[in-house]
Amino acid sequence: ACVRACVRACVRACLRACVRACVRAQCVLTRYFEARKHMHEAYRVTRAADCYALYQDFAKYKLPNLFARQSINFCITLCRAGAADSLRAFVVRGHSGYVDDDNSTAALHGDHNVDANGLRAPTRWADMTLRSRVDCLTEACKYVQLECVEVLLSNMWVADGVGGTVDDPMPWCDPIIGACEGTADRDSVAVDADRIAIVRRLIECKTSLRGDPWSPQWMAARKNRPYCLQMMLENGADADSKCTFTGATPMYAAASVNACECVAMLVEAKASVDTRTFDHRRIDTPSAREMATVFASMDGAAPLHIAAARGHLETVDVLVRSKANLEACTTTRDLRRPLHVASNYNHFDVVQLLLLCGADPTAVDADGATAFDIASRCGAVQCAELLMAHGGCGAVTR
Repeated sequence: ACVRACVRACVRACLRACVRACVRAQCVLTRYFEARKHMHEAYRVTRAADCYALYQDFAKYKLPNLFARQSINFCITLCRAGAADSLRAFVVRGHSGYVDDDNSTAALHGDHNVDANGLRAPTRWADMTLRSRVDCLTEACKYVQLECVEVLLSNMWVADGVGGTVDDPMPWCDPIIGACEGTADRDSVAVDADRIAIVRRLIECKTSLRGDPWSPQWMAARKNRPYCLQMMLENGADADSKCTFTGATPMYAAASVNACECVAMLVEAKASVDTRTFDHRRIDTPSAREMATVFASMDGAAPLHIAAARGHLETVDVLVRSKANLEACTTTRDLRRPLHVASNYNHFDVVQLLLLCGADPTAVDADGATAFDIASRCGAVQCAELLMAHGGCGAVTR
């Protein structure tokens, strides 16, 4: 009887303890996710500097195991929001915001990751790896937050063990690519000025101008950032760097978006106007094939091909004046020239310019079709008439 009573009592006690623990855990997790939701909502809606106060509220739920990367995420949130003052407090003060100002001195004695209440705080800025710091800097550059970029660059090398000093070059090109690629929900003139200042500052910090799959100058040309591209070229950037997925050069990238000013800069920098893209049929990796499909629409195409295909008359004019090959062919399967491509997409002005500059209207592609045949097949009546007037209707359409 005594044994039975003891067993029952133990079972009841264990069940009560388990139920209480489950209820407590559910309540704590609910509060945790509510706080996290509030933080992200504040960032999304207000994009204001109150993220720091929210983070201090976020920390009071005391879930140390769930905060392993919250310091990095918090830093990225501040960078995106442009909360430079809060970011400076986070970086300079040396810890993540778990500790109020009154307890900050006590928290920095002994174990610097444990606050006055014995709660282990997440990683401090001073303890982050250089890769994590560069990730935060990249986000600030993407959202064109100049003040945040200055704060991070000023404190990039503040701690031991991050792999460098203030005189060392930045080993990654992600921040400068982010600055060229990113956008911001502000006045475009102000954003462009801040972007140029960010790129200049990153170049001063010896940021790498080589990248994989694409380089900073490739992204500057792709996004039509002529001032950024000019600074990179003046500081030794390779004008003929290729995207490792597609083989597209900055010249090709600029031609694809009608960035005439960038094309002219690259021509002045002695970049090749006839470098072709890769043959995508020879690419083995599925991800590489997908990237190739996104960033280059033709196999073995030169900048003049992509400009003619998209009807970028100004860019075609710049390339032709720069002695681009008017009879350059795509891969051996297609053998299409710029005139074929322009006729296929019914770009009358481009066809007219190419003919005036000496393009051969009788040249045939791999199927034996002339530009006239292609235009007729695609219903480009004006182009077909123009090509017929220049004697380009002699081939038999297959």
